[in-house]
Amino acid sequence: MKQKISYDYDDEADVLYISIGKPKKSITEEYRNFAIHFDQKTKKVVGLTIMSFSEIARSKKPITITAKK
Repeated sequence: MKQKISYDYDDEADVLYISIGKPKKSITEEYRNFAIHFDQKTKKVVGLTIMSFSEIARSKKPITITAKK
């Protein structure tokens, strides 16, 4: 089943927020400039927050994040 992906960029804070599907309660784990949001029940990713987004985007380096299980 396809889920809608939405995003919002806060220019002042330089933060990109990405949401997958409808809003739901989540657990958040942080890794450097990233926060990954997991559904509390299914543990599937429901969102991603990227801090200092413009700096990361300008670097053009691949982004790799390994989440704990």
